[in-house]
Amino acid sequence: MGKKRDSERTKERLLSAVDKIVKTKGFQELKVLNIEKVSGIDKKLIYFHFTDLKGLISAYLTRTDFWMNMEPPEDQVLDKNLALNVLLKQFDEISKNKKLQNVLIWELAHKNPLLRKLADERELRGEQLLEEYEHFFEGTDVDFRAISALLIGGIYYLNLHHLNNGSKFCGLDFKKQEDQERVKKSIDLLLTPLFDKKNK
Repeated sequence: MGKKRDSERTKERLLSAVDKIVKTKGFQELKVLNIEKVSGIDKKLIYFHFTDLKGLISAYLTRTDFWMNMEPPEDQVLDKNLALNVLLKQFDEISKNKKLQNVLIWELAHKNPLLRKLADERELRGEQLLEEYEHFFEGTDVDFRAISALLIGGIYYLNLHHLNNGSKFCGLDFKKQEDQERVKKSIDLLLTPLFDKKNK
């Protein structure tokens, strides 16, 4: 058990070093020598625990991403509440999680195979739920996949715009909790008629 604990501690220190570099210097400074210096751990252990630098960065990205860490709800019922809860959890996670904000900005600003792999894995994680909702709305004119893309894209943009620009958007100030709540309530309002169509 001692060796296993030591191994986990080493991995955590390496991942913490990646996080510190990202926060203070940016993703472009994620280099083996910088990680060795910040973590105080011999660079050989990066290769031992993560195969290579890409493996370490990939582990960091995966543990940071909302969709990759979201537990699927048990005995989920395909209704408005499930869709709303997923969207609101995503809204809260992006607004509070600085690591995730940095990853999303990096993903938007740079072409990178690791970021593309993460985006593809994120798509796979969300695909099952989207497929289930598509079947749920079969026979109606609701394109739940496209509507989800608009809502999730809006959640990403509103949060990242506020956090990096600081200005208002459509007169909403995201520093104010009441303006964040207005957007959350509006997501609920936008979903309601979709599920009303299905119930008719």
